[in-house]
Amino acid sequence: MLKQTSLQEVRGALRGFTIGRLLVALAILLASYLVRGLLWQTMLKPLKGDPRFANALSGYIISTSMNNFLPFRLGKLARRLCPGDRGDRRRR
Repeated sequence: MLKQTSLQEVRGALRGFTIGRLLVALAILLASYLVRGLLWQTMLKPLKGDPRFANALSGYIISTSMNNFLPFRLGKLARRLCPGDRGDRRRR
């Protein structure tokens, strides 16, 4: 794909770059990860008790990251080994 793109096209695309757009995009990305972490925590509650949000979120992020590097979506298997699946209960 890089062979088909000229440097002039890249420069033109970067001229429209603003830090504000980057911050908005990062805020949307962060919000989507937080919502997905909450969904994962909710799905684990019936199976594993009351998992911590941080553990559920880390399990989701680790498996999603592994999906980018492993073939055949093997990151889904890694989610099973992540801390969110261990059913860590909150200290009361």
